[in-house]
Amino acid sequence: AQDAPPPGQEPPFDFRQEMRETRLEADRLLALGQVEAAERYMEERRKVFVVQGYALRKLNQAYFAFHGTYGDSPASVSPIFGYLQSVRQRSGSVGKFLKTVARIGRYEDLLALVEAHPEDPGGGQRAGAAAAGGP
Repeated sequence: AQDAPPPGQEPPFDFRQEMRETRLEADRLLALGQVEAAERYMEERRKVFVVQGYALRKLNQAYFAFHGTYGDSPASVSPIFGYLQSVRQRSGSVGKFLKTVARIGRYEDLLALVEAHPEDPGGGQRAGAAAAGGP
């Protein structure tokens, strides 16, 4: 949790959080078939990032595809990184973690492992992953 800024001062710009919110809203609009609205939204958000000092020339689905490849990327909406972090935290040692994840061969195997220990494995992302049909 982040401390509130002093009265009259805006909180600092959080690139990761803002990009994640941008990705989720763009995906929502696209899922509704609102392609032009999604394109307008991404352009408006790109301008926000530029004002904050992030020189993004273009913000579109290609940007998300390229930068969202890794689960810890701010453009990623996959819960897998959070799931693996949870398994690592519960493992106690790197060796035990590696032995545990070595048994994972499919996404369903990871879900079964996570659901066996349900303490917020994906940073609260599990419900969204299930609704969307996985990563």
